[in-house]
Amino acid sequence: MPPPETTQSSVSVQSSIASDGVTYLLTLSFSDDCVYTMTADEARDYAFELRAARAAGLYEAAVVKQLTTHAKMTLMEAAPVIILLRERRAQEKWQAGPMTITPVFGAATNQTYFECAVPDKGYEWQWFPADLKEHADAVETVLSAVSHDAHYRDVLLDHIGVDTELARVMVVQLSDYIAD
Repeated sequence: MPPPETTQSSVSVQSSIASDGVTYLLTLSFSDDCVYTMTADEARDYAFELRAARAAGLYEAAVVKQLTTHAKMTLMEAAPVIILLRERRAQEKWQAGPMTITPVFGAATNQTYFECAVPDKGYEWQWFPADLKEHADAVETVLSAVSHDAHYRDVLLDHIGVDTELARVMVVQLSDYIAD
């Protein structure tokens, strides 16, 4: 797949409470017509795969840079080494939730980037390592907040004795009190 014309720099991540009133969900919005909801466990796996793909791409870039400087190989000579590395790890792309991520080393730019796609929606873009890290950080930040919110809600219900609706409102409004 050739690099897309534009770089997707933002996929929004939001939390919500499921219809059971207890389970927290994370929603990824790639675009208005490309939205996915996942549980906290699925979101943890998603963030792990984002980081694993990023690590693989950065590793490949380091190998290419070392081979082209220290070993004095050309990019054409170094490319088969990357192919061998991919064959040995038996993985060329990562599946993170609905998204596939393929590390690419751009010979023209001498930089790593990632071909990203949500195949069932026909949605494609590219990210650079910083974009992938930023998105993984955002997912993990929301996951952390969801965990804190669940504990706070339980304390409000079980120990303070507020009703379910007031506990929900208090948890939602807590963001007004959190210093950044």
